[in-house]
Amino acid sequence: MHSFSVRTRFVQSLVVLLTTILLAGCFDVEQKIVLKKDLSGKAEFHMGIDFEPMVLIMTAMQREMEGKTGEPTKAELDAARQKFLEEMKKEPMPDMKKELAEANKEMPEGIRMLDATAKQDGMKMKTGFVFSFDDVAKLNQVAMPQKKEEGSEGAPPSPTSGSTVDKPFEGLEVKDEGKTILITSKPMNPTEDVKDQAPPSEDGKMDKQMEEAFKSLRVAYKIESELEVVEHNAKRKEGNTLIWEWKLDDFKKMEKEGTKDIGVRVRYKK
Repeated sequence: MHSFSVRTRFVQSLVVLLTTILLAGCFDVEQKIVLKKDLSGKAEFHMGIDFEPMVLIMTAMQREMEGKTGEPTKAELDAARQKFLEEMKKEPMPDMKKELAEANKEMPEGIRMLDATAKQDGMKMKTGFVFSFDDVAKLNQVAMPQKKEEGSEGAPPSPTSGSTVDKPFEGLEVKDEGKTILITSKPMNPTEDVKDQAPPSEDGKMDKQMEEAFKSLRVAYKIESELEVVEHNAKRKEGNTLIWEWKLDDFKKMEKEGTKDIGVRVRYKK
């Protein structure tokens, strides 16, 4: 099996919007797998973003570079917000049906993109991708396209190698144990991208701003299946769905103590 990339304008446009998370806050990320008994099924990746914290951070960074002190003024924030919205409008939404058809021409055997959406409401945006698969083990090969064109000054960050949405199911591992199947995955951690991209802060002020931006962070992973569960470490179970959730404090704990048993782990009877 080999990794693949879907190279269409439609998917690229959505990935551009998704990867603006590099300095954003107020995330709501959800991954869901609906697993059939033959290990085929559907997978979803959804992300809700409120860009308001991003505007605050970018404005504060600009003030620091200009040698200014104190918090950004209302006028500065309003101007930054307006500029951000104007840049967002430069990424038009193509015709969904046409572009999905083009995207699926490049899909490898066994994987198909069923839907891709992006909805913006002011400073908030919701994006999502839906795939079908004939083998759950193939999901970790899904690689989203990169848009190489450089944006204009002040535009939302363009995709970069290694960002959280490049490979939405990276880290997913499926082990066939004969009578059972073990599924494990590390949780997607958006804070890692921010730490990699953010400039160093000697006085710790930027670190505090980043933490404030992520205070409402939520990452969830769901696996729904009629297969019999032998064991799991999910936080809760609703019907046939196992649910894992992580907040900012969970990622802090992971960074300090290691992953240990904080990731996804479930063993099903085949």
